[in-house]
Amino acid sequence: TGRPHDLQPIWALAEAERYGATAVFLALEFDGAERKRMVADIEEGFSPVCMSARAEPLAA
Repeated sequence: TGRPHDLQPIWALAEAERYGATAVFLALEFDGAERKRMVADIEEGFSPVCMSARAEPLAA
């Protein structure tokens, strides 16, 4: 919800785990319109996971 000290996301996570969720999507975006666009993208099948160079092994 973007409000400081809001416990709703904690309860939402507990509920998701109760129904078998193994992953959650966290966003630090506070703009409501932008969050709705992000959710729409996920519902359309876009993956919010981004691989970076840091995800590559450091040693062979």
